[in-house]
Amino acid sequence: MTNRKTKQDSDSGDDSPGVEPVRFEQAIEQIEAVIERIESGEVGLEQSLAQYEQATKLIGQCRSILDTAQQRIAQLTTDVEGKLRVAGRGDEGAGDL
Repeated sequence: MTNRKTKQDSDSGDDSPGVEPVRFEQAIEQIEAVIERIESGEVGLEQSLAQYEQATKLIGQCRSILDTAQQRIAQLTTDVEGKLRVAGRGDEGAGDL
């Protein structure tokens, strides 16, 4: 298995130390798994704290991903024909979305 980072991986938000950048969906799954482990009592106090810390970093990544998505959505505009275009691009190469 290779450890190549894709553009999507590198653009996935917060690069907090100790937490590899992950896709939004993966981060949510990991956060949910941490919550389940802590709530079930299957981990002790020290491990619960460590996992809680990891989950808060993942939440930071998710917020960053969502902020980026929100900015991207704000850039979208409609042209006179009602087609979506990316704001700030000229007619050439902008293309329909």
